[in-house]
Amino acid sequence: MARSSERLKSSVGVVFTTSTQSNPKHKIKVFKNKTVDELLDCNFETPGIPLKADIKEVVIGDRLINNLISKYKIKAT
Repeated sequence: MARSSERLKSSVGVVFTTSTQSNPKHKIKVFKNKTVDELLDCNFETPGIPLKADIKEVVIGDRLINNLISKYKIKAT
């Protein structure tokens, strides 16, 4: 039985940096309409994340996204 893609789509948070400095600023991008596979399998620029970005963590769910915001001390915008 195939799973419906609508049920699998929940909030996906991606923490990344765009700098190669020793202490770069971490940024977060939250996608509400994509799955993890769609984000990680793409070879093109995802809106909001540049190609040169260094991806640190990928999580699924609002609770884990809030944990990442506090872990990396990212200001919510």
